[in-house]
Amino acid sequence: MSTFTPFLWLNGLARERDWLRERRDALCPLLPTALLTAGLALVFAHYLFLVTGYTGPDGLCEGLLWATNLSWNVRLGRWLMAWTRQASLSIVMPALFFAANTLGIALASLLLADLWQLRSRWFVAWTCIAFAVAPALVWQALVVHLTLSFALSMLLAVATVWLAFCQPSPFRFVLAVICMAFSMGGYQAYVGIAAGLTLLSVMLACLRTEPLRPALLAAGRMLGVGVLGGALYFGITKLEQLRYNTTMADYCGADQISLGQSLAQLRPSLAHAYGDFFSYFKMETGHIGTWLWRLLVLTAVFGLVCRGLALVKRPVYLALLAVCTALLPLACNVIDVIAPDVQVDRLMSYPLQFVLPFCLAVWALPAAPRVNRLTRAVGTVLTALVCWLFAISATATYRTVALSYEYVGTLTDSILNQVMADPDYTADNRLLMAGLPDETRVQDANALYWYSQYQRSPLFWGGTHGILDCWPTYLYDYHGFNAGGVTLAEYENIVSSAEFAAMPVYPQAGSITYFGDILVVKLEENPPQ
Repeated sequence: MSTFTPFLWLNGLARERDWLRERRDALCPLLPTALLTAGLALVFAHYLFLVTGYTGPDGLCEGLLWATNLSWNVRLGRWLMAWTRQASLSIVMPALFFAANTLGIALASLLLADLWQLRSRWFVAWTCIAFAVAPALVWQALVVHLTLSFALSMLLAVATVWLAFCQPSPFRFVLAVICMAFSMGGYQAYVGIAAGLTLLSVMLACLRTEPLRPALLAAGRMLGVGVLGGALYFGITKLEQLRYNTTMADYCGADQISLGQSLAQLRPSLAHAYGDFFSYFKMETGHIGTWLWRLLVLTAVFGLVCRGLALVKRPVYLALLAVCTALLPLACNVIDVIAPDVQVDRLMSYPLQFVLPFCLAVWALPAAPRVNRLTRAVGTVLTALVCWLFAISATATYRTVALSYEYVGTLTDSILNQVMADPDYTADNRLLMAGLPDETRVQDANALYWYSQYQRSPLFWGGTHGILDCWPTYLYDYHGFNAGGVTLAEYENIVSSAEFAAMPVYPQAGSITYFGDILVVKLEENPPQ
């Protein structure tokens, strides 16, 4: 009789409530450890950023103090970014980087510990440290106005896999679909986190020789979650673009992405994704790939030695482990398959931050008590070494960026002193910095540069965007100087004129000249046009 009751759904809600309470009771005792470790590790690795607040060109021009251009986020398909910026009234608070990431890292570590059944302070603490010093977080600091969206998207990606792999129910499946869609709405590349974490979870089940049916069913649910979550994401994207009366931007080919186009270019895209995956570990940028690769090799050797005999006796486990390992580069680099024209050093850093916790899980594989203590100790030492090197790379990155700011600040002070001393200059005049500062000059003597993860121009975009967008923003935010607006047409007319060509380059005499009401400072012989 109870089977046909109209209140049957209440029984389901009661089961979900009981399940959530079980998870709360299991994970809440670990929460203080997670929060404390995450907070301390963030301060240790990102101290220079938290003190100076220096950020990259995106942060400078789009949200150093005040987040602008919400429609651009929607045009990129990142509507959750626009929502989170509106939630903070578009005011950028550097302290939010610390608060959002402390909470996000702590919660993601707890979910990962529950997912991999490693509910111990040892695993949670080291996972928090690994996330806090990860190269991905350095990239996030360099676009500080998007901190809340990035932290939320990562947590939602982990929650998606956690919900898909836990005991199945319709409620959890629907919630996983929603988490997947919103994670992509914050940053599409985080789908690589969900895909990579799915394969890592199956690989861990193989190494533990656990029953494969639950893991494979969970992976199948995750595939369904990905498809439905992607569909929900595209639906919300379309609605938001209609609300903003805009379309997808022509950025890395985003406006050209379609199922037919992806299938047509699948073969070269797969080769490109594998190539980018392995090139990541050979890049000299920050040397982070080299350090991570060594840990991976050592962990793989240990895993085979520790579990090799058990896997040889179970060829199905060995075969599935081999397949997952072969697919892992594609899962981590899934965005590279869809849109090959991307920055692999940045996008690969997001899913690969889960490699360190996976290595910890492998080093903690069940064994005799003495052996288990020894392997955990070895795994901890190796993980600590890589985390230490990551923290050094983060410090080198922030100092490299700071050097560019200091160099440009010295140059700007000199120019503004001359401008303000000019008796003909009034508040009605506009100022045009015709050229970009040579930021590489200050880095030639910077011993930290080769350990920095950011080896492009740390302060200005290239081209006319750097001149017409970065310079005015920098002058206002760091020097309190309103340069006024110069249009692209005005700029092109000036730099293409014979009068401009005859001017010497600053700091020579005659390098600062009026063109109508615009005071022009010539910083390059041939400024970008």
